[in-house]
Amino acid sequence: MLNSNALITVDTYSRAARIPNPSQDPMDKAEVEFAINSASDYMETETGRTFLSGSIETETFIGQGCNVRYEYVHKSYTLQQVPITNIPSIPVLYKDNNGTWDAVDATTYTYDAVTGELYFHSTNGSFFLEGVRYKVDYYSGYNGRANIPGDLQMGTALMTKFIMMSIKHAGVTQTTFGEKTHSYDLSEIPILVQKVVKKYTR
Repeated sequence: MLNSNALITVDTYSRAARIPNPSQDPMDKAEVEFAINSASDYMETETGRTFLSGSIETETFIGQGCNVRYEYVHKSYTLQQVPITNIPSIPVLYKDNNGTWDAVDATTYTYDAVTGELYFHSTNGSFFLEGVRYKVDYYSGYNGRANIPGDLQMGTALMTKFIMMSIKHAGVTQTTFGEKTHSYDLSEIPILVQKVVKKYTR
């Protein structure tokens, strides 16, 4: 059975790996599902991300204030999990008031759902005060596997294939069929998987 955080389906894997769909054989399907779950966990662990929408996220940070000398004003903060969703609620910003979290007026700030940037409107003069703790409660993630970007799905599929190969060819470096020899290099994660991980790491 696929876990709730599985980034691809068995069908997606079979098409990416160019193999017959293993769904007809319970044992083959179970093996592929195990590999998909492991690959999905790997992608989330390595990127520090949760890709499918669901649970609430909470982030805290310290305000940097305003430095007139360097013309710096801390007016924005980039959230770690994207895309941001507005279901069941939009992001809520709080300010630490001597141990009590007070909600910041929601009309003074907004956010970019794609980049994860939470920022104060430029016209109201608000900014994150220096040394003050802030907290953001928000929901994030892609709404269903169908909305996960293609490169992330492909990276997960390749990682799944790598895991499958590691299981089937543990300790084997090459196989021979007639006059043809196929070599296996299972010592390193595929380069494309590494590139996808790098792209989605926040």
